[in-house]
Amino acid sequence: MASSRGIFRNVNILHEFNVGTSTTAIEVYQPGWLNSLDVVNNAKYSGFITSLRLTIDITSINSMSIVESDILDNNDTVASNNKQTFNYNAKKCLSFYMKTANTPLIKIADAYLFNQQPYYYLDLINYFTSAGTFDVAPDATIACQVVDVGYGLLQGNDRVMLLGCAVEESPYSEVAPITEVPIISRNLANNISTTSGAIVNSNLKRKGIVFFNSSELIVYLDTVNTVSTNSYLVKLVPGAYYEAPNPVYTGNYYAVTTEPNTSIDIREFL
Repeated sequence: MASSRGIFRNVNILHEFNVGTSTTAIEVYQPGWLNSLDVVNNAKYSGFITSLRLTIDITSINSMSIVESDILDNNDTVASNNKQTFNYNAKKCLSFYMKTANTPLIKIADAYLFNQQPYYYLDLINYFTSAGTFDVAPDATIACQVVDVGYGLLQGNDRVMLLGCAVEESPYSEVAPITEVPIISRNLANNISTTSGAIVNSNLKRKGIVFFNSSELIVYLDTVNTVSTNSYLVKLVPGAYYEAPNPVYTGNYYAVTTEPNTSIDIREFL
């Protein structure tokens, strides 16, 4: 969407990691990636990631066993139980990196993946920021890498889905103004006879046309030159009115009547 303040668009971040995923760092998001639906392709975007999460379905390792904490346990006990849960369970790992035009890939965080069937979600926003959204500069890129932390890479039916949403903004100011083109009208002189004849010539600029039978005779109107009193598009009795529907026909109109030298009122809009 373009406005006087710039261009805004919504984009999705989507990537699947599975047994076939490379062990090299994979770029998963950079503001400004173009697609076939982009209207403006020379804008420089920054991104505001509003949601980013993993859907984790790991089955190649043992199910996670949790060391439970009682509601009355003190903080030290809870911390110790959580540490045991983390250390003594098999896990996989996705490492997240960022780079800019002037900075190589730098690790931001490791996301550890456990076997919690059937599957579970992991919110990633907090890995990047303590705010509700994460701002990404136009030259910044987020990358992800599958890492072996002692239990192998993704195997078998392991499947991890990265899904996020971002609002992208560009300060692009060369938005073409909407120019209102005035519509003008003109009266068309005509002479209708007892034989078919053109009363309106074709006009590709035509935006509308109206016929009003101001005569005392019946006028037969059509878009083909074979119009007759028995074959016609519109039968205009005296006082009748016909307005061409949209999309407006821009070709010739032909007419015939029962007496020569008859005319009607025709208004063409351009």
